[in-house]
Amino acid sequence: MFVPAVAEALKNKDVVMSGITVGIIGYAIGNYLGLVIAELLKLL
Repeated sequence: MFVPAVAEALKNKDVVMSGITVGIIGYAIGNYLGLVIAELLKLL
């Protein structure tokens, strides 16, 4: 992940944990959203 590198560039280490957390949540939502869209497209 690039969150630690960006946090270091911003000189703000406090955003590392929240950035990683939001990234993981985004991956999870994107994964399930992709599965739902694939299933909907199968119905067409």
